[in-house]
Amino acid sequence: ASLYGFDRKREASVPKDILQRQFVTSFKNPATKADETLIYRNWIHVLINMVRLGIREGSVSPENKVKIITFNYDTILEYVLDRLFNQTERKHGLYSDYVEILHVHGAILPIGETLTCTNLVEVTKSSAEGIFVVGEEDSSEAIRRTREKAASWVRNSRKIYAAGFSFAKSNCALIGISKDGNHLRIPRKR
Repeated sequence: ASLYGFDRKREASVPKDILQRQFVTSFKNPATKADETLIYRNWIHVLINMVRLGIREGSVSPENKVKIITFNYDTILEYVLDRLFNQTERKHGLYSDYVEILHVHGAILPIGETLTCTNLVEVTKSSAEGIFVVGEEDSSEAIRRTREKAASWVRNSRKIYAAGFSFAKSNCALIGISKDGNHLRIPRKR
């Protein structure tokens, strides 16, 4: 997977590989003036720690949530956040108080529900009804609103990160990003 950052000019920066499920970052420690390197376990732990830090610093709150747009049908991210977000001495409440996740192609049933269900036919049918592909004519009104909300988030964002996103032209268009070859253009706030 790759982690992409977008600068204030809204242009994609060079991707940084996440090797062996780790993210390595170097920085100058302001206290010691020494160069230091941090190795994170994987991007989801980085995300959780960024949200927790934002809560402590006051930049993340129920009124100013971290917003995540996913093109995946699964709900693994929600499942992991639900189980790991509060595995710390300091309790922060529910992850959903601080993180909002949009599934622009819809989603299958939550993992917890599928694990406890005894009727696999019903789980499969319900999950299939909850997913839509790009350009599908009979997308639900809820999916259309979700896609519009995602595009609004992109337009109004100050910082965008993308993990494991291939920047397929059709997916970019869904959230308001135009793609011309290897160049991405993200619209500014209106």
